[in-house]
Amino acid sequence: MGTDFAHLHVHTEYSLLDGFSRTEKLVQQAKAQGMSHLAITDHGAMYGAIEFYKACKAGGINPIIGIEAYLTGDMHDHSKRYSDDYHHLLLLAKNNTGYYNLMKLTTIANTEGWHLRPRIDKKVLEQYADGLIVTSSCLSGEIPKMLLKEQIEEANKTARWYQDVFGQENFYLEIQEHHGTFEDGQPSPQGQLNQLLYQMHKELLIPMVATNDLHYVDAHDAGSHDVLLCVQTGKHLDSPKRMRFDSKEYYLKSPEEMARLFPELPDALTNSVRIAEQCSVDPLAHKAKLPAYIIPSEYSSQGEYMYALWNYARSQGIRCSARGSAAGSLLAYVLGITNVDPLRYQLPFERFFNTERADMPDIDMDFPDDRREEVINYVANKYGYDCVAQMVTFNTMAARASVKDVARVMGQQDIGDRITRLIPFGPKVTLQGSLDSVKELTSLVQASKEA
Repeated sequence: MGTDFAHLHVHTEYSLLDGFSRTEKLVQQAKAQGMSHLAITDHGAMYGAIEFYKACKAGGINPIIGIEAYLTGDMHDHSKRYSDDYHHLLLLAKNNTGYYNLMKLTTIANTEGWHLRPRIDKKVLEQYADGLIVTSSCLSGEIPKMLLKEQIEEANKTARWYQDVFGQENFYLEIQEHHGTFEDGQPSPQGQLNQLLYQMHKELLIPMVATNDLHYVDAHDAGSHDVLLCVQTGKHLDSPKRMRFDSKEYYLKSPEEMARLFPELPDALTNSVRIAEQCSVDPLAHKAKLPAYIIPSEYSSQGEYMYALWNYARSQGIRCSARGSAAGSLLAYVLGITNVDPLRYQLPFERFFNTERADMPDIDMDFPDDRREEVINYVANKYGYDCVAQMVTFNTMAARASVKDVARVMGQQDIGDRITRLIPFGPKVTLQGSLDSVKELTSLVQASKEA
């Protein structure tokens, strides 16, 4: 019978410039290796949660939604230095309550707790602990740091705090093994830490769980991941004392590979699956509802209240226009939201005729880049800062920019510039597509070892 294992400590490309794991490839690889569960635990953010959830469901994998949070003593204290300011903490959602609490914690971390990193503290963690499973995390975790400093009593006390807050059944001691070695030749303290964690497990009867601190999918991606770290930190590959991982084993290992790492701790492997089987989250279950709000007395109607945004922009000389399906709405035209008569130009309003569109309708408004901030400040002051949010969007690194970044990291700017000049401009341009379509580029790559 094969080993059963689930990866619960996984960084995707949404651990920005740190994770090198594409979601679709992660899911495919996990499935190919016979695994039924997979987690996403990006650094302090949940940007990739929905994409990950959908990819897992499509691929026949049980998705586990989590984060690797940054835990600090007091998230409102901004006086500490960057390196002394936080510990890592792995949080996994057991159910939808846990998922909503993860979103709440992430929001608080990125607003109230932000100081170089999105941070939370134990006070807010205790407030939103329901529905979550927590582990002691990696070498950068709070308990691991204490153990390595020989603060055994303090570590035991901290472990009991997590048991009291999350429940004994929801706290695990996390063990890893990457066979790391530092630049000076010294071995990683992970092996020593594992012994200390095992001792705590025996004394306090806290269950253990094995993980791999996954940052890329395949073992051969280690070099590319190292280049990505240099892009993040602005360093060259040969820069001394730069940020680098201590081994090339931070990849999606098979259950058999994980079993070989911990042959004497089968329960730690099995617990990964036990945790995974407890986690059942549906982030798409919640449907948006129209908010209930009171129209201020200075407005005679709902339409007048909503019109205030567009009226403000135009009264300040800020150009604005609606786009998309709203251009065909007669109501939007009558209210002055759009300035194109849909009857005159025979524009159909199809938004409510499309049975595949079950989501809430909205109106996309465009404002000049140099005056967007004025509009944002206006609506925040008018409707309240807690009622206004900006949507985040992500762009992948374009082909030309990627070549320039990698060439700089490798100290090969000259060849990088030659390659970049041959890559076409425009959207959806890929390196492979450029090689297939540009003969000069293909010839350069074939003739030059550096390229």
